[in-house]
Amino acid sequence: MKVLHQLNIDTIGGVEYLFRNYLLHNSADLEQHLLVTNKRIHAAFRDAVDAKVKSTRYLKYWGKVKIPPAVRPFHFRRVLRQVQPDLVLSWNRISRDWTGGCTALYYDHGGAWNAEVDDERTAELEKSNKILSCSNASRRMLELRWGVNQAIAVIPNPLRPDLDTADIEAKSPPNGRAIRLGTIGRQVPVKGLSIAIHALRRLLDGGLEVELWFAGEGPCQQALKQLAESQGLVQATRFLGGVSDVKGFFQSVDAVLCPSLRDPMPLVAIEAMACGCPVIATQVDGFPEIVRHGETGLCLEPELSVDEYRALAASDGQIPQLVYDPLGDQLREPLSLSPETLAEGISDLFAQPQRFGVLSRSGIALTRSEYDFGRYIDRLDAAVEQAV
Repeated sequence: MKVLHQLNIDTIGGVEYLFRNYLLHNSADLEQHLLVTNKRIHAAFRDAVDAKVKSTRYLKYWGKVKIPPAVRPFHFRRVLRQVQPDLVLSWNRISRDWTGGCTALYYDHGGAWNAEVDDERTAELEKSNKILSCSNASRRMLELRWGVNQAIAVIPNPLRPDLDTADIEAKSPPNGRAIRLGTIGRQVPVKGLSIAIHALRRLLDGGLEVELWFAGEGPCQQALKQLAESQGLVQATRFLGGVSDVKGFFQSVDAVLCPSLRDPMPLVAIEAMACGCPVIATQVDGFPEIVRHGETGLCLEPELSVDEYRALAASDGQIPQLVYDPLGDQLREPLSLSPETLAEGISDLFAQPQRFGVLSRSGIALTRSEYDFGRYIDRLDAAVEQAV
């Protein structure tokens, strides 16, 4: 079977790494082709593309020349004539013309939140032979926001196969050193990382010895550093930049913070829990599907409006108009955790060593039983075969 994958692969993110690992570990008899929706392939994914992809083309560029938007549909159809795929698999890209009249499968990883709803995009979704989503939150966003009424198969994100957690043991609160809280991922406004800095200030003011470690990069990094400095937190924060040893990072911190305003299916939470780190997250979108409150971590109720969040944020940036409320099973405007709520959740967690250990052990067990990468590959391969 010949598959043409469509995705933006010029930045480092969860869906890009998932695609990379899918290519490297897939054993199905597939001829893989790639249509890059931007202008380059990030160096982190070049190995997989070179090893597994038969041909690569670019939707928006012809060599170094940028293709005008009006011409791209014609260029796309030219690609289809050249490749003649049995299936077009779109990873998280809802565009006005991505099926091209071919057998098509759309796989949502957040596009349902970000893309503008219009008649043309909705029509393209309706043409899909099959639709996949990475979480129940993603499925409901497609149904509630986009009006999708065909069956949607949920294939949850897996634990990355290169993260060896066989030797991981449950954690306990630290004894004799400061508590180390960690965040990891792309540093963008929707991740709510400025709330973690404000919460850190409150924890220190309350007498708790604590540090906050940031792993990752992004457009907010400098603003976050400036916010930490303005709060007198230079000595209590560490900005590590991109980390290649993800397991080592999780082993170095005690718990992981995910104060996001939106996240369809947080891979970071799965990885952190697999490494024994209790996760403290926002109760929104796909978080409660992984971070089961009081069982594998804490899911805290957000309460600040977007305007209140922006007043505390390190930098301004894109925030979706709507998110999924898992408690009410409905769409709502985004809300942020308050620094007080986050600080209280952290303080309570570390004040109860026995409970901390239970959350750590339960997180390890859950990720081993439900997020196996081999099972993920089997389910995705089956979906691809059924779509044709």
